[in-house]
Amino acid sequence: MTHVSCIELFCGAGGLTHGFTLEGIPVVAGIDLVPACRFPYETNNTAKFLERDISQVTAEEINKLFGNSELKIPRGLCALPTVFYLRSALRIGWNRRQMGASLSICSSGKGNRS
Repeated sequence: MTHVSCIELFCGAGGLTHGFTLEGIPVVAGIDLVPACRFPYETNNTAKFLERDISQVTAEEINKLFGNSELKIPRGLCALPTVFYLRSALRIGWNRRQMGASLSICSSGKGNRS
């Protein structure tokens, strides 16, 4: 079985993280700039909360959070995080197939079961 993990960008209080966890997709971290999000995020989830400006987070830092996951899902709730994701994915050398598969899994919330 493929080792999967997710990082939620612009995580807020962690509702999406909680949903991913309930569906069996492990979330390793949530990143948000708002300090008030830390308490609800950490109270309701087991993932690490990083109080950071996403524009200052590097692809290397994201990859380190993912560890040895075979399928890495960076996810945010709106179109803007998708732009950051695509830029970062291109920087680390992902091809269109890898990016498309990851976006497809994120969109469905349940993963690609084919």
